[in-house]
Amino acid sequence: DFINYEVRTYWRSLFSFENYPESTSNLFIWNDMNEPCVFDTQELSLTKNCKHNTDTGEIFEHREVHNVYGFLNHMSTYEGLKERSPNIRPFVLTRSFYLGSQRYGAVWTGDNAASWDHLVASIPMLLSLSLGGISFAGADIGGYKGHPTNELITRWYQLGAFYPFFRGHSEVISPRREPWLFPNDVKDRIKKAIQLRYSLLPYLYTLFYEYATYSTPIIKPLW
Repeated sequence: DFINYEVRTYWRSLFSFENYPESTSNLFIWNDMNEPCVFDTQELSLTKNCKHNTDTGEIFEHREVHNVYGFLNHMSTYEGLKERSPNIRPFVLTRSFYLGSQRYGAVWTGDNAASWDHLVASIPMLLSLSLGGISFAGADIGGYKGHPTNELITRWYQLGAFYPFFRGHSEVISPRREPWLFPNDVKDRIKKAIQLRYSLLPYLYTLFYEYATYSTPIIKPLW
């Protein structure tokens, strides 16, 4: 229960080299389904009246702390990596987030679908997150569910090259979609989009610096 400080302290300790066998200083963490996700309930999470006991003796129902729960999981993971490797900047990706999550890592928009509608929807979603203070965000390129057409995967890589957080990802039952598995013409277009992303890294580093220093959104609407 991440609402309890003692639990968060224990969680941080799990990332030490002693407690995490075969881990390395460049091994980072993806906190998925940390809302928390519970499939066999009506809410698909902990029931609203589930009790959380804090280290100070306070008791909260889950309905009061649902979003904070995932935030504290994210924060504790970041702190654990920082304690493990003090001179290395942690990377933690999280699905659940809350006010202040931008201090601890990246987020993404969750389980989208391989459809043009979801490609389009990613733009206002990421712009809204960015304006709300959480700029290190992205969407699963190609869609998490289903299998994109050649045209859709091409266009999504071309768009995704400008996401602050850039990755392709899909569910395990989807057909494999690494760029090199597509026909040569599609593969070449995807390659150009990825090369464009790499060419933008110096500019993106500047945008991230301004974001971290002045809270300037990395992406923003053309108002």
